[in-house]
Amino acid sequence: MEGERILMLLLCNYYVTYRCNAFCKFCHFGVHENFKDTPFADLEVYKDNIRQLSELGVKFLDLTGGEPLLHKDIHLMAEYAKQHKMQTSITS
Repeated sequence: MEGERILMLLLCNYYVTYRCNAFCKFCHFGVHENFKDTPFADLEVYKDNIRQLSELGVKFLDLTGGEPLLHKDIHLMAEYAKQHKMQTSITS
């Protein structure tokens, strides 16, 4: 296997919502009508995704959006990723 590259998925940026309550001039999430009424990520779907990502070897998870802190279950999402040995960050 000399010279063969092994590719691993180590980091995942997970969009928990596209909604945002800020109106930053440099960002399109807060001002664009298409994102205004988008649904939040479903917690059970998220958990299934995290299980699969963990099996693939993901070690780092960034919960992002829009504004991820608008998600009512953001604390549960971070805790669930931690239970799956993922180092978790939130990009707000």
